[in-house]
Amino acid sequence: RGGTTPTKFGNSHKGSRPCVNLDGWLLGGKEQCIDAFHCALRTKYDNETGQEPIVAVVEGCMGLYDGRDGQSEVGSTAEIAKWLRAPVVLVLECSAMARSAAAQLRGFQVFDEDVQLIATVLNKVYMSGVDRMDMEKATREDIDALYTNSPH
Repeated sequence: RGGTTPTKFGNSHKGSRPCVNLDGWLLGGKEQCIDAFHCALRTKYDNETGQEPIVAVVEGCMGLYDGRDGQSEVGSTAEIAKWLRAPVVLVLECSAMARSAAAQLRGFQVFDEDVQLIATVLNKVYMSGVDRMDMEKATREDIDALYTNSPH
């Protein structure tokens, strides 16, 4: 039975392994952040044989490109994703949107092509119009739009 290694900015987490904070600012920079990530993946915990597959879920903070200031990617989830060469599953909150969700998604796709967007979850699409629109114009071939029909 494998474990999930939760990693994020902040102190709340869920998973079978301890959470590791990957805040590059607090850790001292890129190399320390990468080292902390790899150390968390290599660590063997009680009831593990060391042969279990480990899935690392890195939860970001704020928006994908929001960080220390509005001028750079410093401190952003995008910066950490690029440091770790980690694929990104983008979650877009789509309540009160229809076609604007497609425009927003397209912006995320082209804003920084070094960020590996592999999938998009469209959250809160229930009765917003997004659940009835054609996302084909907004997505690249390698991006899958996943719908979560949440009434909240």
